[in-house]
Amino acid sequence: MAARNVLVLDKKDSLWFDFLGQFLEDTPSLLEIAFDSQSAATLLERTNPSMAFLNPELISPLLKQKVKGVQASSPEFQLFTISGPGGENDLGRRDHFEVPENLGQFQKKLSAYFTLPEKIRVLVVDNEVEIGAMIRDFLQERTNPSFSVQHTDNGRKGLEILEAGGADVLILDVKMPIMDGREVYRKIVEKKIKIPVVVFFDSVSGEEFM
Repeated sequence: MAARNVLVLDKKDSLWFDFLGQFLEDTPSLLEIAFDSQSAATLLERTNPSMAFLNPELISPLLKQKVKGVQASSPEFQLFTISGPGGENDLGRRDHFEVPENLGQFQKKLSAYFTLPEKIRVLVVDNEVEIGAMIRDFLQERTNPSFSVQHTDNGRKGLEILEAGGADVLILDVKMPIMDGREVYRKIVEKKIKIPVVVFFDSVSGEEFM
């Protein structure tokens, strides 16, 4: 998931807060929690979430209006409702979710509402040619979706490809000549390039990388 916020509105004893927190824990996205409609409306305006999970029982007319405004101005915004069995749909949402049994079940259902490209372009930035070849061999026979793999051996070339919009996913090594992975990642953040990044830490700790 891209580094965008996810808004959830539900009752204080809801299992969704813990569940969505678990779902997002390995991503740079933040979970914004609201227990009432007014707080949700404030967070909707302040945090610009990419997704919202709302309990229809708690939605006020004002929040409904704000949600429709976000839907009209931000086509990428995804809206879902959460409640028990038989929950009503009055927001034009794409689907309704009950608390699933496990993360895999939730991810499978959620993925159906996102359009993937016919071919996902993977960019491998690593000075070891063998790494690019290994990833290409692993992905080349996959379908639905299929993958194309491009490899470059230094961060500067990789950044040029990203700036040109030439990749959907980045696999990034840390230790490289010319421009290492730390600098590439900082440039991605500075330039607000929205792309999932998989980092090879090797012997480098996460704290050292950041």
